[in-house]
Amino acid sequence: ALFIYYFYFSQNKAFVNLEGDGYRQNYRAIIYYQKYLKEIINNIFVKHKFVIPQWDFTIGEGSDIIQTLNYYVVADPFAIFCIFVPRDYLYLYLDISAFARLFVAGLFFGILSFYLNKDNNWIAILIASLSYCFSYYGIKNIIDFPFMVNYLAYIPIIIFGVEKIIRENKYFTLVFGVFLSAVSSLPYFYYIVVITLIYCISRAIFIEKTIKEKVILTIKIIISSLLGVCLSAPILIPSITKLLGNTRISKEFMLENLLDFSVLKNMINTLIIGDSQTSTTFGMALPCWLSMITFALNIKKNNKTDVLLAFINFAILVSPLLTQLMNAMQNGTTKWFGICPMLISYIFIKNYDNLVEIKNNRKVYIIIVLICFFFCAYNDKERIKIHIVLLIMTLGILIMDFIIKNVKIKSMCLLACALSCILLNIFNLLSPTLWDYTCRATDVSILNSDNDKEIIATEEIEDYTFFRYSGNNLTCNESSGGDVPSTNFYWSFPNNDVVNFRTLLGYYDYNLNHYDGYNDRSMLLNLASVKYYLADDTHNVPYGFKYLNTIENFDIYENENALPLFYVYSNSINYDDWLNLSILEKQSSLMNNVVLENSENEEICCEVYGDTISYSYECGDGIKHKENSLIVDNIDSNIKLSFDYTKSGEYYILINNLHYIGNNTSTQIYIENSNGKINTIYHKTEENRRYAGRNDYAVCLGYLNEPLEYVNISFLLSGEYTYDSIELFRLDIENYDNQIDQLKDININVLDIDTNSIYSEISVDNNKFLCMSIPYTDGWKAYVDGEEVELQKANVMYMGFDIEAGEHVIELKYSTPGFNIGLMLSIYSLTIIALYTIFKKKNKINI
Repeated sequence: ALFIYYFYFSQNKAFVNLEGDGYRQNYRAIIYYQKYLKEIINNIFVKHKFVIPQWDFTIGEGSDIIQTLNYYVVADPFAIFCIFVPRDYLYLYLDISAFARLFVAGLFFGILSFYLNKDNNWIAILIASLSYCFSYYGIKNIIDFPFMVNYLAYIPIIIFGVEKIIRENKYFTLVFGVFLSAVSSLPYFYYIVVITLIYCISRAIFIEKTIKEKVILTIKIIISSLLGVCLSAPILIPSITKLLGNTRISKEFMLENLLDFSVLKNMINTLIIGDSQTSTTFGMALPCWLSMITFALNIKKNNKTDVLLAFINFAILVSPLLTQLMNAMQNGTTKWFGICPMLISYIFIKNYDNLVEIKNNRKVYIIIVLICFFFCAYNDKERIKIHIVLLIMTLGILIMDFIIKNVKIKSMCLLACALSCILLNIFNLLSPTLWDYTCRATDVSILNSDNDKEIIATEEIEDYTFFRYSGNNLTCNESSGGDVPSTNFYWSFPNNDVVNFRTLLGYYDYNLNHYDGYNDRSMLLNLASVKYYLADDTHNVPYGFKYLNTIENFDIYENENALPLFYVYSNSINYDDWLNLSILEKQSSLMNNVVLENSENEEICCEVYGDTISYSYECGDGIKHKENSLIVDNIDSNIKLSFDYTKSGEYYILINNLHYIGNNTSTQIYIENSNGKINTIYHKTEENRRYAGRNDYAVCLGYLNEPLEYVNISFLLSGEYTYDSIELFRLDIENYDNQIDQLKDININVLDIDTNSIYSEISVDNNKFLCMSIPYTDGWKAYVDGEEVELQKANVMYMGFDIEAGEHVIELKYSTPGFNIGLMLSIYSLTIIALYTIFKKKNKINI
């Protein structure tokens, strides 16, 4: 562990991946979690009420805390003590907890190994435990996704619990293991359930018990597992509710082929040292790798359960279909691959004696090793020196095994070899002289709270009303660590209605779960109650925003047309009718009509005020234009759109039905204005696992008072880009201020936002529809003058209800969907466990 830490400490870096999700998600998550725990303590000891926050406006525009952050930190046993650490040292806490996760994983694997193999050499278990926790999966994920390492610790606990029931008729280990894994992260709990099911089936096939005994054991395992699940229900049920039907996993994937042996091309190489380009590798120590040869050559003598497990593991690796099943038929991931080091390490323990005393097939071992070496060297010529070192070490092990007769000396040599391999793997992965994974790490200075510029800037704005902020070049999820919500969101499980809204209005976000504001569209910024705009790039500022001051290198602009959290409509439009409109018609209609799923209003205003602009185009070298098609051979070239148009307004480029045909399943299109503003379209093809039906795009070029001279379009990848049309449009917003005034036709006398609730006193002159810029979520309930009213989905992603003329008291209350039911199940489960323990001690039951 110190060897790993050296590469970071010597460069003054922390275990936070700056390039990937480490900084944007995991580090921001631990910052948020500390704030969250402090709020709970504040509620108890300062406000004197036990209230657990379940909703937070600073997660995007507002989101459920448990459902959004359970994947990262909520209920993570390694994260809870962050509350005792000063904010500026959270990076150090993450580093230490990362090693703690590895240690616990190796410890629990060792405990399981001793329990299953009481007669085995302790050196064998030590080698296997070290190789298990310091596999490529473990080393890489303490940097990228520390919470993934928990998975390595939970699997041995679960299997240990199963064996405790089989061998000793004791249940609590399995109950505890299931609870711990179920409460920590739902996706990883799914992997654990599948792996446990495979283990139990394999164990049941060959266990020497009668059918009746097997049925009884099965019932005991199921009941114990259900008790653990029920204990975790307050967290688990809301997470399941969020996960099922989520946009990121609801895409219907085509079934893959049953077998694809192309994955074997790099299998041997990845078994030995790990592949620097992918997480689907194991990076096991050489003794464990050699034990696989021993295992294969003596397969008939091995434990049948072990053979079956190895076969199933191999089948999943080479079968895209089985891999999809392993991933719950969602987009392909390799996060479950941590089971592979565990199986290899366990096989090493079981075959340790055969490895120490190789008597037969010596030539076969050497031939296999040489074949593997040449195979690895051929596939990975850049690291030929590493392969030579490994070949020498491998041959050294075999020669040592042939020559040395003393078993203890052989064991110590194997331990030394395993440690050397682990250090070599670390060096190969982390050292600046080789691949240098540390280049992705984050300088400690960046992680200081003084660098939370957005939080500092928004906290210095003297405004005590509810508002959101947007801007250009904002930091992903930084607002979640402060008290002011933004329009920025990047967590794994987004709100489906928000995603649908953005898709229908032609957005081109990096991913469905990663969006940054509203592309400076002034109408939508207002509907989202955005009052301030933080700009470090002032090429364009949305319409209606006026310069206020400069804070922390941000120019702060205030929105003169900002809508409050509540605003009202006099007219509505049916959702199905709204879908038939063009993108700009959809957007413009939102200023006059609220979109409802069951509206019967036939008098609607969807007129778009503006002009379609004629333009000429010029293709650079390497780009050919055919009818509705662009063939790009030179990505350094571009297409220049020129026009002569001087009116002020909000300018758009509309690309309809875009498709890309090339060597990749995703590409990027860059659109640069003559004033320097650049927009990037992140386009995915239908073959991409994250494709979500986005082929129509509306790119806002900004609000322009000065003439726009030209627009350049360039491409990330070569290939063919087909489309139905590319239009340039100027949106006239002369009538915009009047539309905003109509939406503000409400008096908000009191607005008090508390933990999980909102209280307001309002008055309206006429019957209206009260729209709230709160993302629609099932957990909200609304009360008008003490009477519950039906909340409706409004404008696709927000919510609201009809309100009669007059003065009213509005109350909104939020409870995480499934939380209360889960809490009751948890109490029942705890009661059953307590009663069982009491009666068991009094010898009144013998189950």
